[in-house]
Amino acid sequence: MRRAETTVTDHLLQTVERETPKPGPGEVVVEIAASYVAPFLNDLIPPDTAFVTPERPFVPGSDAIGRLVEIGPGGANLSVGDMVFVDCLVDDRWDGHEGHAAFTGNFAVSNDATGLLADWRDGTFATHIRVPASNVTSVAPALPHAPAASLCRLGWFGTALSALRNGGFAPGMTVAVIGASGQVGSSAIMLAHALGATQVTAVGRDVARMAPLLAIDPSIQLAYGVPVGCELVISTSDGDCGAMVEDALSRLARRGTLVLVASPNSPLSVSGIVLREVTLRGSFWFPPDMPGELVAMIADGTLDLSVLTAHTFPLDEVNAALDAARDMPPLHHVALIP
Repeated sequence: MRRAETTVTDHLLQTVERETPKPGPGEVVVEIAASYVAPFLNDLIPPDTAFVTPERPFVPGSDAIGRLVEIGPGGANLSVGDMVFVDCLVDDRWDGHEGHAAFTGNFAVSNDATGLLADWRDGTFATHIRVPASNVTSVAPALPHAPAASLCRLGWFGTALSALRNGGFAPGMTVAVIGASGQVGSSAIMLAHALGATQVTAVGRDVARMAPLLAIDPSIQLAYGVPVGCELVISTSDGDCGAMVEDALSRLARRGTLVLVASPNSPLSVSGIVLREVTLRGSFWFPPDMPGELVAMIADGTLDLSVLTAHTFPLDEVNAALDAARDMPPLHHVALIP
């Protein structure tokens, strides 16, 4: 059997065909139903990209929803035909220093992960993908409540939920999200509200752009800065955002926490955090059991994905999909439908 896939060769992607991969021990093959088109994927395509990518040509693509079509020996505790979420992070015992980690079909996370990228060079912009069995999670309980084109964003909700947990989130807290108009930021706004924050503030440079977030709940505040006395801040902005993060640190409540999901491109001044016992920490991706937790939240109505709008493109329009993904408003995203 052959599969269609989009392959990175130069500045654009082209759709080709080749043999469908076979699963090895502890692996599965998933037939893709919807693949999330992350805005950062545009930065992987140019030959001079700053990312360490698989050797070209390779198949890009991040998280996806699909159907299990083949299970290798010792593979998943699931059945052929099950609908699953595909997590593209392959973590080979990386502890921050030793071991390796990479996003399959995307880029290296750890230093010297070229071997891992060679083993897992293909992402989800294809009709089928081979992944470790540990990277798939059943989404059956969530499917009656959300289509695959919305569920393929699950990894970004996982990143947001992990950041909230790493920040010590508890119901009743006041929460602010910097970069709330982005994909992770808007996901964090949805989760903080769904999980019982008493006040959720969306922070960004363009308040008008964040207005769609009010569809979640009109009580969400839109602001240019973090409110004074906020207990938990999640910063999802990268690049030239150091001044905004420093301002947020100065406004945190005593013993408050600021979690960086993305890094500013300049060193931060952390004056004042000692006296006020403020915590500053990083948060990267999410643990393997978190997609299942999110599926349960969608199934029981805690997390309502009906406010999301997925803009879908067929596989042979992948370049148009990447262009559209560059500037999606909050609560909107792009999905590739093979």
